[in-house]
Amino acid sequence: MKKFRYCGEAVLALFAVACIIFAVCGPQGQSTFEIMSAPFVSAGDFIRVISLGGNIAGGWCLYIFIGILPLIFPIVKTIIKRKVYFGWLLWVALCAYTFIMLYILINLHLLRNEIFTAQEEYNAVYLQAIVHGACIIWYALALLCVLFECAGLLKAKSGSSYVFAQIILYVIAALYIFLAFYGSVVAAANDIAAVNEATLGNINVPLNIFAAVFSVIMDVLPSVATVILLCICARFIRDLKRDNFSPERVYELNKIIALSKISIVVTLSATIINNIVQLALSKWLLNVGFSLTVSLSSLFVVCLVIIAAGVLKRAIEANEENKLTI
Repeated sequence: MKKFRYCGEAVLALFAVACIIFAVCGPQGQSTFEIMSAPFVSAGDFIRVISLGGNIAGGWCLYIFIGILPLIFPIVKTIIKRKVYFGWLLWVALCAYTFIMLYILINLHLLRNEIFTAQEEYNAVYLQAIVHGACIIWYALALLCVLFECAGLLKAKSGSSYVFAQIILYVIAALYIFLAFYGSVVAAANDIAAVNEATLGNINVPLNIFAAVFSVIMDVLPSVATVILLCICARFIRDLKRDNFSPERVYELNKIIALSKISIVVTLSATIINNIVQLALSKWLLNVGFSLTVSLSSLFVVCLVIIAAGVLKRAIEANEENKLTI
């Protein structure tokens, strides 16, 4: 049976569909930060509820259990390797931060700002920002621990660097898909809901819906172009593992460089076109949104791909010249 070569791309496509479905059918008004913070916020709320309900011992047990979860991996690795390694410090730091963050989420009253005491709506916004920031720091620490473990794996098995590079590219592609197919779709859904609920009599509802949908398409296109580029780069790395300096790689690199340039054009063109349409229809729109900046992250990724492809292309050509000289 022929092996299916597009498993990564198929998973990303299903992930994109899931993001759209969740953005449209899920709770309205939730931002990306709220989605990322939801597991920790829910855990803190649950522990607070059961503790206030009289089950203090259960609350403490659950609090300790969640706090020590980051130590499971280093403990298992230490038992297998039979030695303690430097990465323990990072995992212990993550564990300690988990305890601190979870304690704060359980006792949110400790974060109340006295400046906003008289205005509860501002205090709520302030607490929400603090919670989101604390959760983002946790994700950053967890990512640092994972990268350290991956670096150790690459040092022990140099051949696994190709697989690791492919995984990194697919993870980056998944992040682009989440931001585009969830974040942009949620923003458009909120705009459409605001239009449908507006009480003003002179609103052109179909035109507003068209503008919101068009804005989503223009936001998604650059991300789709970047994701396609990243997937092709991942497939190229898989082929590169079989033969680093094959002349066939030069053709593939030229294809990647051409696609990178197309991705830049799509990114800039989508931003310009979206701004023109929003400006032209602004007189009849309830919510007008202009993109003052292009996706710098997409451009940065594309530029890195072009530079890396150019360097590898020259290395392959130099290798072929050396073979001819010998």
